Amino acid sequence: MTQDIPAYVDAAASLLGLPIAPGHRDAVIEAMAMILAQADLVLAFDLAHTIEAAPRFRPC
Repeated sequence: MTQDIPAYVDAAASLLGLPIAPGHRDAVIEAMAMILAQADLVLAFDLAHTIEAAPRFRPC
């Protein structure tokens, strides 16, 4: 899937009222690209339909 990450970052910042300094914009776009790549890895992993989420996380 091809994504226009710079346009997404600009639109999301505008909708949130979050100013991005011009000197930081490229780093924000790079970070968003990395986050999207990581999300693609997670979403590509198929789970069986019989798997259910735990009702509550209990660390050991």
